[in-house]
This record gives sequence, structure tokens and C-alpha cells, in this order.
Amino acid sequence: MNRENLDRIFGHYIEKFDLLNNEQNDENFKWSLCADFHTLMDPDGEHFVEGIHEAVVRSRNLVDGSSRYCFKSLARCAELDEKAVRDLFRALFRDDGGDLKLRQKKIDVFLRNSNALIRKYVSTYAIFKNDQRTAMCYLFLNDPEHHYLHKAHEVRAFAPRAGFFGDFGTYTDFRMDVFYDMCDRVAACLPQCPELMKVHRSRYFDADGNPVPGLHPDTNYHILLADIIHGCPKDRYNFIDDVPLPLHPVEIIRAQDAHERMERARADLALSEEAKAFYEELLRPGAAVHSRGNGDGEIIRVSRNTITVHFPSAGKKEKEKKVSYLAPACFEMGMLTVDRPDFAEKVRRYRQPLPRLGHNEKALRKATKAFQPYEGLAGWCF
Repeated sequence: MNRENLDRIFGHYIEKFDLLNNEQNDENFKWSLCADFHTLMDPDGEHFVEGIHEAVVRSRNLVDGSSRYCFKSLARCAELDEKAVRDLFRALFRDDGGDLKLRQKKIDVFLRNSNALIRKYVSTYAIFKNDQRTAMCYLFLNDPEHHYLHKAHEVRAFAPRAGFFGDFGTYTDFRMDVFYDMCDRVAACLPQCPELMKVHRSRYFDADGNPVPGLHPDTNYHILLADIIHGCPKDRYNFIDDVPLPLHPVEIIRAQDAHERMERARADLALSEEAKAFYEELLRPGAAVHSRGNGDGEIIRVSRNTITVHFPSAGKKEKEKKVSYLAPACFEMGMLTVDRPDFAEKVRRYRQPLPRLGHNEKALRKATKAFQPYEGLAGWCF
């Protein structure tokens, strides 16, 4: 998670707290609804049908919206087949011990059975069908201490700004473990922000300091997290205003790769220049060399890729000899040697770099240019 960005989002929440909870917006309704939802939607309660209708009204846009009537359709089904709807929610609300795989199975069964009821009693249109999001919403409202609210639009705005790039999957293949992982991480950060905790606790007291009744205690801050995520989109309260989008992990990998290539090119060029300096010292007129076949000699001429060596005594039959060699290949192939202790080791070390000097210069320029977009990340991801 990107803690700096989270602190910015928390800061915007604090700044707009009064706006969120004024008479017009009253986002505190989440705490009020969560406090009563378990009673309203009790599958074994005496007034279940009345309760579900009240829950529909009080849930506002958390479940239904201007073009979705999922919760209303179940309320209608409860009027026509109360037992079936009670059984639906009884199975959905059954304790799963935090097992997310079991939780997902419960949701799958709920969706299959609830949508069958809706097709039977209400409509076959998609706007009346329940889905992964609505099922998770019912679970959250019923027990916010152990569940998280998922709304795709809001989560898409929040997650990348918070530095979370996990793949939540789709509604047909939702990865609840990934979503809960993000929520667990952010929920753990909430109490670490004293200003946020102060503002959050203020909702439980009125202007005179008296306790406000009927609000869920939200011990694990899951409702607070839902409130923050809900307000992130620009068409909500825009908590992500001026919050930069962190680099995607793929881009971080690319930045690291570009940095490694640049450093490797720089090292290759340094080795090439070191090799050039070494051979410039060897390949000069007057330098002494030795040949196994011709004995001791002296370089008398140096051209671009060749040297001419004078051997004053080239054996018993020839008194002197001048031989041309390709350089530095003559040293690499052992045709000529030099009397210095580091000669053999350096010849082996510089076998490749010298011929690639021009290539390495070009490679470094190219690698440096490729790294330029990521220069600001130095010291962070490499």
C-alpha cells in the first residue's frame, strides 16, 4: 500500500467530514443502518416482511440504485413467498468462520436461488437480479465487523490510488481473497491516523457532547473504510483529488529493468575504456614484446589494427626479422607476450570489450535515454 497516498485520502475525508454528514448527505446512515439491519433482516424475526421493506428504504443507494432494483425485488418476493426469502437469508447469514471459499459458495447459492425467485415472482429483466456485489452488501450490513462492502466503481477509484493493484476478477469470477486482502491492509492503517480517529469518534456525540444513540460501534472500522472508499470517485466526494496514481508494478519492473540495462551498459563501457588504455600502453613504438618463435622484439610501427615488430635475432638462420600482427588479437591468441605480472590476467579480462568500444558507447546512450522517464524513482524502487 502507498501510505503517503492513503494519508492524503484520509486527509480529504477529514476535510469533508462535515459535508459528508450534513443534513443533506447524512452518510452516518451507514452506521445507523448497520446497527439495525441484523434485527430488520432477522430470518427468524416476527416482522420479517416489514423489516425487509424498511431495510430497502434505509439502505438508499448501497444496494439498489436509479437503475437497479435487486433489494426491492426480494422484498416483493417476501410478500409472495415469505418462507423462501427467509430461507435465502438464513443460509446467507450462516456463520462461515471467516472461510472465504465457504463464503463464496454461500453467495453463489444465494444468487442462484434468489434470482430463481425473482424470475418467478417479479421479472426476468437483469435490473432486478442480485449479483456478487449485492450479496456482499447484505453480508456487510448484517455483520460489518467480519465483512467488507464492495462497490466496483468506488473500489476502482480507490485501489490504484492506494497503491493496490491486485486483480479482483469479475462478478462471474470474483476473487474475494484479493479484495479482502486490500481491505485488511487499509483497515489496519486507519487507527494509525490520530486525526482520522478523532473525527471518526466525533460522529458518536452531538454538539452538546451527548452520545448519539443507534449507531453501530464499528469496532474494526469496516464501516469507516466503506465510507472512505465510497467517497473516492470524482462523482462522489472526490477524496482522490490531487492524489497521484502510483506506478503500476509492471512499470516498476520496467523501470528496474531500464536501470539495470543502463548500469550494465555503463560498466561495459568502463571496461572497454579500461581495455583501450591498457592496449594503448602496450601498443606503442619502442615497446618490448616476446614471441615464442622469434624471440624478443620491439614494436616499430603501430597502425589502426596492426603492429609491426622488429626481431633483431629471429633464430639461428635469420639474423633479423620484421613481422606484422593483428592487434590486440596477437596478444589474445598468445602470439606475443609482454613481460609484466598482470599481462595474462588483463588479456583474459579485456578479450571482448575493446572491439566493442564503439558499440558500448552507443548502448549506454540508448540505455540512458530509455531510463530517463524513470529517473524520479531513483532510491525508491532501485
